[in-house]
Amino acid sequence: MFKEHDIEFDQNYEATMEVNPDSYNQEIINAWKDFGINRFSLGIQSLDSRYSKVLDRAHSVDDAINAIRFFHKKKENFSVDLMLGLPFSKEWNRDVLRELKEILKYRPDHFSVYILTVKGDYPYLKDLPSEEWIEKEYFAVSDYLRSEGYDHYEVSNFALKDKRSFHNKQYWKSASVAALGPSATGFLNLGDRAIRYKWKPTGAEYITEELNHEQMRLEEVYLKLRTEDGVELEEAWSAIVKSWVEKGYAELHSQKHFRLTSRGYLVLDSLMDELFRENAL
Repeated sequence: MFKEHDIEFDQNYEATMEVNPDSYNQEIINAWKDFGINRFSLGIQSLDSRYSKVLDRAHSVDDAINAIRFFHKKKENFSVDLMLGLPFSKEWNRDVLRELKEILKYRPDHFSVYILTVKGDYPYLKDLPSEEWIEKEYFAVSDYLRSEGYDHYEVSNFALKDKRSFHNKQYWKSASVAALGPSATGFLNLGDRAIRYKWKPTGAEYITEELNHEQMRLEEVYLKLRTEDGVELEEAWSAIVKSWVEKGYAELHSQKHFRLTSRGYLVLDSLMDELFRENAL
């Protein structure tokens, strides 16, 4: 089927395509499926029309609902992207659970729920919600999706049974991942070093970042802490992890293995800083 493209896929491969709700049609989807795409990620971000301008999104709420309905009706394997911590969330009293309830009418296989991150020149920097608001929003989403049968298997990802992203799990295991398209990021694990590459938003140029063995080790710990699989407990971490367990940030699976809780996911960067400060890495 794929020989004309000179690409051979493993029997259990996963190839995901990002889809903007206002820029697809049946012909385009069929063409990509013929090429080998078997999973679609819909960049919804919010079902509240007030955030379209804030997020610089071209699609409308109707576009978003129609896209979700389309992939549901076609019985495609699809994921929905949502974003938390949006500007004016508190002032406009954003009800993200209402948005989720609308989306769940179509039972996506997977959700990716990200907290907005911005740079210092972001035009709505002063309008971002407080950490307390973001925490409340994050826990509400996690609790609700888990109650609806979605496993919270990584900081920002939820999936129905057997619908976890293969691609994502490869990335979190620091395995090699291929990436194509604007702003896509790939990773090449070469054993003693690694190369991360990212395509630029336009054109066929990309930038690279090389990681040495020590940097790979730090990234490996960070990525494993993002997942429900957790990390093997090293002796140098024992006292630190014990304090995390007492604070509700982590839970022990055995004397030599632990993982973070939803509360721990939310403060992951601070926990990594603690390991650095204690020279535990």
